[in-house]
Amino acid sequence: MKIALFGKNFADNRFFYFQQLIEKLESSSIELMIYESFYNFVKERCIFSKPPRLFTSYHQLPGQADFMFSIGGDGTLLDAITLIRDSGIPVMGINLGRMGFLSSISKDEINQAVDAIINGEYILDKRSLIHVETPQHIFGEINYALNELTINKKEQEP
Repeated sequence: MKIALFGKNFADNRFFYFQQLIEKLESSSIELMIYESFYNFVKERCIFSKPPRLFTSYHQLPGQADFMFSIGGDGTLLDAITLIRDSGIPVMGINLGRMGFLSSISKDEINQAVDAIINGEYILDKRSLIHVETPQHIFGEINYALNELTINKKEQEP
């Protein structure tokens, strides 16, 4: 099984939980891929038994990752969606912050959640993915949203 890890940064007192996740995944023979900028954040504070594969974009994930774990809060999970897009890769949010609605796995449930994924004992919560296209390509490649988007009226210039 191949799992991609995505995150941004988190408080120093949360590294213990991230290390716990790495140890659980590695002891379960999970092949790890880590978002490069996130790896640069954690590599000095965490121990990996072997260097993980790094990724930097959406194009490196389809066919290479079976799951993505978003490490952080709801904002981090929403950012992870821009990497997953329409690939069909399931995302599990591990909340290292205070409260998460989308990132519902708490830091104290990491081992149980990984066991459930490995054993196929989970239910996918389907969400709508919205893809927006504009003639001017104002969104660039990040033109995906999860469940909702907001359209604001802009005054036309003369």
